[in-house]
Amino acid sequence: MDSPTPSVTPSSPTSSVASTPTPLNHEPESFPDYSIWTPDRFAAFPGLGLYHEPKKELKWWKYGFRLKDPQRPLKLQQIWVCEACLLVKKKTAFVASGSRSIEKHLKENHRVAEKGKNAPTSTPSSQRTLDSMVDFSQPQQQALHGQLAIRFNKALNNLLILDWLCCSNLPFRIVDNSRWRRQQLYNNPILNEQDLPHSKTIVRLLLAEYKRAVPQIKSFLRTARSQIHLTFDGWTSRKFVSFIGVHAHFVDKDFRKWTILLGLPALIKRHTGSDVADEVLAVIRFFEIEDLIGYCTLDNESKNKTTMAKIGEELGFDGVDRQISCAPHALQLAVRALLYGDGCKRLPLDQVLETWLQEEFADERQENDALERAFGAVAVNLEEEEQEEEEENDNNLNQQDLTSEDGNGNDSSDTGSFSDGSESDVEDEAGVSEAEVEALTSAFDYLTPNQITTKTMTKYHKNGPFGKLHNHGNCFHKSSQLVGALRQIQRDLDPQATVKEWIQNNATRWQSDEAMAARALELKQVINRLHQNLTDHWEGAGSKQGDKPPILEFRLGPQDWRVVEAIQKILQPFKVASKKLQGNGPAGALDQYFPQMEYLLLHLEDCAAGNCYSERIDPENPAGDPIPENVKLFANLSNQQRRFLKAYIKVGLWKLQHYYDKLVNLAYAAAVVFNPNMKMAGLQGIFDAEPQRQQQSWRDHYLGQLRTRWTENYKTRPSSSSDAPTPANQQPVLTMLQRRKRFYQADAASEVPDSQGTQDTQQTAKRRKGKKATPIRLEDTPDDELEQYLAAPINDLSAYFDDPVGWWRDVCARRFPTLSYMAVDYLSIPSAQAETERQFNSVGEMVSAKRTHLARHVIGASQSIRSWSKVGVYKPELPLDLLDKLPNTALDYDTTRELVDWARRR
Repeated sequence: MDSPTPSVTPSSPTSSVASTPTPLNHEPESFPDYSIWTPDRFAAFPGLGLYHEPKKELKWWKYGFRLKDPQRPLKLQQIWVCEACLLVKKKTAFVASGSRSIEKHLKENHRVAEKGKNAPTSTPSSQRTLDSMVDFSQPQQQALHGQLAIRFNKALNNLLILDWLCCSNLPFRIVDNSRWRRQQLYNNPILNEQDLPHSKTIVRLLLAEYKRAVPQIKSFLRTARSQIHLTFDGWTSRKFVSFIGVHAHFVDKDFRKWTILLGLPALIKRHTGSDVADEVLAVIRFFEIEDLIGYCTLDNESKNKTTMAKIGEELGFDGVDRQISCAPHALQLAVRALLYGDGCKRLPLDQVLETWLQEEFADERQENDALERAFGAVAVNLEEEEQEEEEENDNNLNQQDLTSEDGNGNDSSDTGSFSDGSESDVEDEAGVSEAEVEALTSAFDYLTPNQITTKTMTKYHKNGPFGKLHNHGNCFHKSSQLVGALRQIQRDLDPQATVKEWIQNNATRWQSDEAMAARALELKQVINRLHQNLTDHWEGAGSKQGDKPPILEFRLGPQDWRVVEAIQKILQPFKVASKKLQGNGPAGALDQYFPQMEYLLLHLEDCAAGNCYSERIDPENPAGDPIPENVKLFANLSNQQRRFLKAYIKVGLWKLQHYYDKLVNLAYAAAVVFNPNMKMAGLQGIFDAEPQRQQQSWRDHYLGQLRTRWTENYKTRPSSSSDAPTPANQQPVLTMLQRRKRFYQADAASEVPDSQGTQDTQQTAKRRKGKKATPIRLEDTPDDELEQYLAAPINDLSAYFDDPVGWWRDVCARRFPTLSYMAVDYLSIPSAQAETERQFNSVGEMVSAKRTHLARHVIGASQSIRSWSKVGVYKPELPLDLLDKLPNTALDYDTTRELVDWARRR
């Protein structure tokens, strides 16, 4: 042989892996001599034979042998075997059939570069492998090598990398980055370059793992104790990639609640109800759960009726009856109506306000009654309004995140404003009282229009207090100097406090308006000082109009700040209800739908009457329950301001009542009934506060439907009892709804008419006082589980306050084994599409501006693996805790410490 070969240490075991790159000092002058290789040298390649003489122009044939594999396809029978790998007795010689693979192998392992390119002359110290450091003639070093080698598994390493990339939404090509690979080789000397995967390997592994995980998910879905309820919605990325996200919600055989992603199919067709139904049905059939589908929680977009009708027709149930309205979406539309009048184009507001706002009344009760009559006299075609305006609102909602609380955004919005009589005790300037500041800054208040019409209200939205705050955000986004001044003033006022950034509202989420108002009130003193500093600097420079800072055009006066405080207080219960209805785990279930909606209706009626329930932190016990208080919204307000505020509150109340009246599905009532803390008495309490529902005897109607559904679908169903123990009761943390109810109940006995006219309206009084509970007429079937459950009194179940499914697991799975199936069917229905919106946030992170070539099926597989791994229903082919289960082979402590010290010295 003319080609030089590296020397091999005689004492090296023949099975050792020579992973150190073997340099070839110069190019061979001729091709390998095939005649000197006897058949025993090719014992590692059974079935291979010699091929014809290699072509002279192919340089890399000088470094290996050209063989033939008859078992391969005709075009791939010619293979190349690396001569250098054979000479150093590698465990596995490199075999390839493609020129690129051969060239890469020669370059990375034998320092043979392409013609015209310089190969590295030495191995970088940061890439030294364990084989280059170990002397295999030393038993201890050889044992150390074996210890480390046995603890590395290439397949497991690839799975860990895949899990990291999917769960973090990182690009697959990050594993191709040379610096990342160099860092991995440095951290683990046992690794070779070939042990690290490339991006294509990761993608192939992802698709293989998804294909392997699908049968596990199918089997897991079949173990559901409840029906499988769905939430789905469409989403389009900024790169115009459209998807349908489909989530499953159910309770398993152990009464645990699950929410998992079923699929993220690409929506290639038009976004019509029928096309969406086709994609959802394809996902349902793929997972073979046609017979398990329960209810679908969707937003109020009109095309969803078509979608549900087609799904119901294909699966054999009434699609309209199985549709649940997304609660946060209804709250979004109601609050937008309260703030801006959105979704109320067909409400003739001018007609309502034409006479009411211009009349004089003896007291506020008379004024409230007149406002009630004005709204009641307006006939509005709500169905036409839905199809025209709610669909327009949904186009904006498709890109929003219902779970975000910070309100950051880049979209602009004309923002409404209201008034409040509450005063602030915080001084706006150092050494200057609130009264003095009010006298100095009252000129900056935006004047309430004398004639209140829809046109003047729209103008007030743009130029009122919330419009000024919105424009403050625009100024901050355009000037880094203003942002720096805002931060510096905060440091000057309190060097120890955390510097807070401005929060800007946007046009699609009412939570952003509340967040902006809350942050502005926190920074009230800072903003006022910023205005004063800018004014002093401008006046000192000559007060030229062209040099005036734009932010001074939007300076807020005392009345403007009261408006901000008022709207922030009005929106607090909506914020609490939204979190409750869209949460995970115990929260977010359908049994909270009726109570939260009733709570918000009561809240708006109280606000229209001038009362606003509010809470503040107890300074002596910050971790305890907040201190409740009744804020008088209309104190110290002019008649025009008070009427303006009342009108908009009534618009929001009208919109919320519109959606509340649509809750006629049995599922809404059944979820309340099967909550052991409410049962039928809780549902009756809600209906007693609704005069319309009292007149129509809706309670009896629901009770009849409940008995019919029980008899037809559940009563004869086989059941299995549970022996799970009953945990001890725990003291729960009261919700804002419960604290409000307790506050007003304690205050009801001493209720005194307010001289400023803040008594309840007649409708509010009906809601609050209600009627005496009517006894429930039970059927004469003592052995019937449903009748026994309805007849049982409500006990102290504080341990299950937020977990009614847990009560059915621990108590009633034994007492009512068959009824428990019906109960969990309704208690597992989600009240919001929040999880689907969160999934779209994750997809948005993955489909970034720089990842435009991702295949849609790869995106769906990655997000599915991410969801399944996150909740724990997916288990990879190799357990991720494999390292913890490996046996510790025979090395005592002293020997191990000696080897570790030796390795560190190396």
